[in-house]
This record gives sequence, structure tokens and C-alpha cells, in this order.
Amino acid sequence: DQDAARTIVATTRDADREKLSSLERMGIEVLIVDSDEWRRVELGHLLKELGRKSISSVLAEGGAGIITSLIAQGQADKLVAIVAPRIMGSGIDTIGDLGTLNVDQALRLSFDRVYRSGDDLVIEARRGTRD
Repeated sequence: DQDAARTIVATTRDADREKLSSLERMGIEVLIVDSDEWRRVELGHLLKELGRKSISSVLAEGGAGIITSLIAQGQADKLVAIVAPRIMGSGIDTIGDLGTLNVDQALRLSFDRVYRSGDDLVIEARRGTRD
């Protein structure tokens, strides 16, 4: 139910307290979680905390960093890629280094649905298994 959706911002103990207070005044729930070795939100801990709040489905929007982390850690079971007919900057950089050196190590995807939305191409896929 979209009307019941709430916004939760996850961050680490290093976050600016003034900014966090500002978010809370706007009605946004702030969730402080452990940090990883790069002082970023530790995704496994975040997902466990969300599970404790009975949240079983998460939409993670982001760039190559968050997408690569979720896939590499086995935390993503569905991928929705939206490809716009525009290329900016240095080109397309969607997923970073997953440590796969050959095709046999590649992450398999099972395509559920491919369709157009306006000018964009939308690809919905589920995580398969590595061979």
C-alpha cells in the first residue's frame, strides 16, 4: 500500500547529528547501523534491522556502488534496470567489479519481464545461480 509507505534513512554513527535531527523533524525515520570497512552502511546489518521492523521488501536505488555491493554480497534477489536512451559523462557504469574473471563465474539472471516505459527500456530479472 503506497499510502502506508514511510521513509527510512540508514546511516552510520559517523553521520552529522544536525542533519539527522533535520530529517527526523521532517518525519523521516533515521536508522543508525554498523559501518563496513570503508565507513559506509554495512548492508547485511541494515537488512537485518529492516527485517526486525517487519520490512521484507526493499527498493534500493543508486549507482554502481550500491548495486555492486548488493549483488556481490548476495543481498539482491531481483534487479530492475531502467535504460534511458541517453548516455552522459563517461558512458554507462552500472555495476562495478564483482570479482568474476570469466563467463563461468558470471552471475546468472532469469529475465522475468522486458518492456518499454515511454522512451525507457525496463528489464526485470531475478538472481539465478553461478555455475
